[in-house]
Amino acid sequence: MTQLATDKFDREAFLERLESVDRLPGPVDRQEMIRRVLEHGSKRVDVTTIQRLAGLHSSSRSAPALASPWPKPEGWHGSAFVDPPSGLENRPPHTTRSRKAFNGKEIHPCTNDVLRRLVDRTTFGFSWEELDYAYTNGYEAYLEWQLDYEAIDDSELDARLTEFVTLTESPGQLMTRAWVNDDYSMIWELLSATILRQATSKRQLYERVVEFLSDHLNIYLFKDGTEFFKVVDDREVIRKHAFGKFSDLLMASAKSPAMITYLDGAFNFAWAPNQNYAREIQELHTVGVDNFTQQDMLEVARCFTGWTIDYNFASPTLGEFVFEPYWHDDEAKFVHGEQINPGGGVTDGERVVEILCHGIHAAPHTARFLGRKMAVRFWGEDPPEALVDELAQTYLDT
Repeated sequence: MTQLATDKFDREAFLERLESVDRLPGPVDRQEMIRRVLEHGSKRVDVTTIQRLAGLHSSSRSAPALASPWPKPEGWHGSAFVDPPSGLENRPPHTTRSRKAFNGKEIHPCTNDVLRRLVDRTTFGFSWEELDYAYTNGYEAYLEWQLDYEAIDDSELDARLTEFVTLTESPGQLMTRAWVNDDYSMIWELLSATILRQATSKRQLYERVVEFLSDHLNIYLFKDGTEFFKVVDDREVIRKHAFGKFSDLLMASAKSPAMITYLDGAFNFAWAPNQNYAREIQELHTVGVDNFTQQDMLEVARCFTGWTIDYNFASPTLGEFVFEPYWHDDEAKFVHGEQINPGGGVTDGERVVEILCHGIHAAPHTARFLGRKMAVRFWGEDPPEALVDELAQTYLDT
């Protein structure tokens, strides 16, 4: 790391020097390992490498708490959120975080602490460029910059992602690749792309929300069928709706071949309703545990009968969502205090999504369930109830 004179700070040189270790927390050996992966974008990340990187990938989401608004003046010249690597030589004190911001304005230490926490919680390990932007422009401006993610130039990353050809393939192409050609390269391409996006994207808040929603609408990647459908789910469900309305996201998820496969909904008949998704969509996706009854679960299962996937290899919609009316229970249902009239067909399941997201009885539970999960992810463990209340009310108001 560049040694800095105590009387002069060359900001541009410092940022350029730090670029080589940007967003690479952890011990030196792990830094070197992931740096090599990122520098050699043409090389696929195989399962062994993924397993070796797992510790870094998970730890980067929960960096140590910030104990002081300023880095320690001796030794470690990297992130204040990362433990110093062992064996690092002791270097002279530096002045990268005086009471002057990068633009020369006075910044109170408490403000620094808040800004650094903001950048840390909204990224996968802040870069100095992002921290500089927050110090220079302030809290609200930094958030607005990251929220308007489509205006952030990420063309360099987009160019690197073009080598992963399966990311843009249709469900039918992916099914053919896997089940006809025995090619499951889409698994490693999706994992490689995920690591590259999280480590190098300039749209860090967007990638954090993508991760949050991927966890919320969890799908196991290695179940037979989900390994290729998850590529489409990541593209058309999670990434497409990450900053959109939750009800649109949940509707897309309910019709996602990956979710249907994961929760055994592809063969869901009126005479034998499958209850897996009916339980998950309520307990884990919306109202939360203890906020629905066994009867609600049975009624929701009936609503989703006939929701399946096109497995006909001669069909132009191979691998896409289809509705089989002959499999559907078309009688009346009663879900969370609301009547679903008979003869609704595919709209029965769509009504369930609407009731869980906007229904007079279910929506308050969904709002608090989502609000608390979001507060934990972005604020921290045991968030203030006032924050959860505010997030829940924002959901209900919008």
